[in-house]
Amino acid sequence: MNIKLTPEQDQLVERLVAQGRFASPADVVDASLALIQAQTQWQQYAQKRIDAGVDAFKSGDFAPDEEINSVFAKYQRKSA
Repeated sequence: MNIKLTPEQDQLVERLVAQGRFASPADVVDASLALIQAQTQWQQYAQKRIDAGVDAFKSGDFAPDEEINSVFAKYQRKSA
């Protein structure tokens, strides 16, 4: 697979290798892909936790306290 980088991206990759942070451009790509994968996994985990919290709240299996009520109120104001 060939990937065409913008001049700015190419300069960044070259700079990272020149600084010794990575041994090669391929290592920069490997690290970038690992970060994307980690971010995706975190987002999936966070979404599951959010969904579980929303479901618990909707079913009444959740006792919000003062701080949580404040957060919901701020969210509702921003959504309106």
